[in-house]
Amino acid sequence: MDNTLKFLEGSITLKFKKSKILTPLEERILTLYDNVPLNKYSFDDLRFMILQEFGLSYLIPMGLNVLKENPLIESAYYEGDLLSAVIKVDKTYWLENKEEYNKLREILRTNIILINSRLDMKCKTDRELLSNIDSFNQIINESNYKYFEK
Repeated sequence: MDNTLKFLEGSITLKFKKSKILTPLEERILTLYDNVPLNKYSFDDLRFMILQEFGLSYLIPMGLNVLKENPLIESAYYEGDLLSAVIKVDKTYWLENKEEYNKLREILRTNIILINSRLDMKCKTDRELLSNIDSFNQIINESNYKYFEK
């Protein structure tokens, strides 16, 4: 997709105008949101913006396409950091987006052996990722299960 999030969703600049000086985090968000077409996002840009929960209706499908090919891709910091970002998205998003929820659930189901074999339980980020997978899987237990069936 050769459009920016600003083109697709409108401006967010006003949300950051509380002070005249932007933090580096705010600068990166605005640069990606306003100036970088989605097809130019790096895996790290995708991870970063998903964690900030901007443009999820565009970025989650992009992230799922990446994760389908490599669920433990390292976008910047550690193996599985993109998966971790996607899994941490607020459950409200998943409750409102059945198709994406089922796609991620299928990615996890078909790759659980790979995920378990590659993660080191001595590593805090790996333990957190597995915990976040468990939390994601609980969404269907907290809601109407039939809603999520294909």
